[in-house]
Amino acid sequence: MGWIGVEPLAMALVTVDGRTQTFDPAYDPRDGSWFSIFGDDVRSQGDWGHWTGRGMNYDAQCGSCHDTDFRDGFDGNVHRPTMVEIGVGCEACHGPSARHAAGTGPPPVARPGRETCAPCHSRRSALVDSPQPGAPLLDSVAPAAPDLSDAFWPDGRVREEVFEENAFAGSRMAQMGVTCTDCHKPHDTALRAEGDALCATCHAATPRHDHHPDGTTSCVSCHMPTTTYMGRHERHDHAFVAPDPALTVSHGVPSACDACHKEPSKLARAAAEWWGPADRPSMVRARALANARRGEGRDAVLDVLANDPHPVWRARAHAWLDPWLGQPEVERALLAGASDPDAATRAAATAALGRGPVSPTVAAALERNVRDPVRLVRVEAQRAVRASRPVRSPDLADYVSYLDVQAEQPAAMAELAAWHTERGDPAAAVQILETAKVQDPRSPVIRHQLAVGLAATRRATEAEAELRAARALAPDDATIAAAHALALSEIGRLAEADAALAASVALDPTDVRNWQNLALMRMRDRGLNAALQTLGDAEAALVDDPMPPWLAASLLRDAGREAEARVRVTLALKRDPRHPGARALAQSLGVAPP
Repeated sequence: MGWIGVEPLAMALVTVDGRTQTFDPAYDPRDGSWFSIFGDDVRSQGDWGHWTGRGMNYDAQCGSCHDTDFRDGFDGNVHRPTMVEIGVGCEACHGPSARHAAGTGPPPVARPGRETCAPCHSRRSALVDSPQPGAPLLDSVAPAAPDLSDAFWPDGRVREEVFEENAFAGSRMAQMGVTCTDCHKPHDTALRAEGDALCATCHAATPRHDHHPDGTTSCVSCHMPTTTYMGRHERHDHAFVAPDPALTVSHGVPSACDACHKEPSKLARAAAEWWGPADRPSMVRARALANARRGEGRDAVLDVLANDPHPVWRARAHAWLDPWLGQPEVERALLAGASDPDAATRAAATAALGRGPVSPTVAAALERNVRDPVRLVRVEAQRAVRASRPVRSPDLADYVSYLDVQAEQPAAMAELAAWHTERGDPAAAVQILETAKVQDPRSPVIRHQLAVGLAATRRATEAEAELRAARALAPDDATIAAAHALALSEIGRLAEADAALAASVALDPTDVRNWQNLALMRMRDRGLNAALQTLGDAEAALVDDPMPPWLAASLLRDAGREAEARVRVTLALKRDPRHPGARALAQSLGVAPP
């Protein structure tokens, strides 16, 4: 048995069925106590995060950062790890150093910077088996970034356990060239100075601006609030943002002020009085992302993408456009990003284009980036075009290699399964997903995708059971609720299908397709009036969308209620004069288009 970690916690390494696992509970050497890193979230035997599960496997999850030049040697069944040295030795940061050790040459990386630190001090997906020190970051890993998920707060601060670098990359300090070793000693990570003295190294001329009595606050208490991870590990946030209580009021995003004060509205008024309007770039972009997560504010996102002074945030904003993919303005912006000189921008824009409709122009951009000089851009482009290539195509080499590196991760299994489905082999997809489900039975995403494969292989009852389980695991997921509704309808459980689809639109009132499906389902099962009532609710929820009044007009026309149909189609055309269905319907009803 070995150990991983030192302070504030250490975890024992144990062998289970030939696999090296990290043991929970963990040990706190400061007081000799044992505790669970998951707190009250009890993990059961068979769960991905249980100490016997694949999520706690040392070779797949830990070794690449806790040992030197670690390679897990996974062959699809077992791990055969190799390493240069147990623990973090010189070569973990400086690279191969035999000549240096012999006194005949310098280390390859003389002064490690952010690209050396980032592969381990960030949440990321590895693109290669063992990222090499000093290699270009985006040739080694795909770093996580604030997007439409909730891993980060909209202002870039960490929410889930995403470590330090992801937040720091979007900070103004990083933009100005500050690196990890400007504040931390590289060989023991100790601070170069204590307290505000460290900040004063660069900010000595900054006037005091906290409006608190002396000694009650510090620079880090406002600009680097702490979050405790793994039960005992208190980490300072490295986004270095200014507290914004107004964002707490408008979007429920906490600020550093909340550690001591519990009146957001009062705090927002004080902040506006002390520091002026909340119109600094960091606050503008935070509001744009917070609104995008609600499916709102497309133009604000486009403005961040075009005008934000921080290049990292301009790159990140491409991932916020998913609610509007396919719109001409959005497509133009993403196409521009896909050819940007900045590699992170190209990667983010390419990934977004791959998630949306593929016009001829988009297809050409994706094909170009299949051979981009930066690996992450190539992986994103190759993912987008995979359905049009054979698996062994040289054009997909980087993407296939990435999937091989990630082979034991359930998310990668789900991605590989999706590829098999696209290639017309849902049976192979089901086989992969059944394995992934065993490894992570609490993943609603895997169960959802497994249900898709089961439905495609005419196993409708099993598909419904998987979606029922997925809904229990993710009761707030509107997409899964909608999929469950369709599965219930497929096996004739219509009342339950109606309830599931109603739950979906309640969870996400912005999804026009689910409103449409609910209205048509109610037309079939309850009649015209029930469908019209549903479309009236949809009109109120989708204030600019032509679908609800257009579909209502179609149903009314078919029922012979043409006067009412003319009123509804007129509203549809007011909302979108170019809507082809509404224009055709208006012509058939004798309504002149605007």
